[in-house]
Amino acid sequence: MDLEYQQVKTKNNAGIDIRIYFKGINIAMDLASAQWSRLRNGQLDASRALEDFSIAQRNFKTSNNLRYDHAMAMSGKPFKGGVVGIAWVDTVCSPDVTVQASLIEDRNLYLALVAVHELGHFLSADHDPSSGACSGGYIMGPSIYVADEARARIQHEFSSCSITSFVNNLRSLGSNRCTLQHSFTDAEYNAYRSEPIGGEVLSLDQQCQVYFGGASFACNKV
Repeated sequence: MDLEYQQVKTKNNAGIDIRIYFKGINIAMDLASAQWSRLRNGQLDASRALEDFSIAQRNFKTSNNLRYDHAMAMSGKPFKGGVVGIAWVDTVCSPDVTVQASLIEDRNLYLALVAVHELGHFLSADHDPSSGACSGGYIMGPSIYVADEARARIQHEFSSCSITSFVNNLRSLGSNRCTLQHSFTDAEYNAYRSEPIGGEVLSLDQQCQVYFGGASFACNKV
């Protein structure tokens, strides 16, 4: 996610630099810990689930005296109506902590792009238009798609419309905006970043074996 947002700095003249810092990860081990994910008729109603999760994360945040700007939930349960992600729009730094949240369906290879997309809504961006300079399949396009070679690059880029929206919104918040503050030191974050990531702990072959059995291996011909 951070890589996609780093491009904002290079594509605007306002000096706005957006970086994504992870505050932490909370894994629900049972339904009692994630009541918002309860299925109805075998599916998850994304709108209702977002409302329930938003309240749950607000209560968790306030009761534990935590500081973060956005909470994102990911669920492997099927979302109703073909929805793959949902977020409150233009709620960054809102005094209402409840609306600082989003919900992502974790059931396909586009998880990261959907997460970047929904965070874009939180930061004020609407969907890109269907025509004009901002169309063509950028991150904030209205739907996810299997990109051909010609569009594979822009699928990971923000359109000029999205970047303008980010810049204008963040500038309007003034110098006291919440995004300028964090609850950790640079040294603490650098130490966190230096820890090995999942892909460095297990090789691609080992990751395949975890999911598909001991005889599995990564295909290098894709």
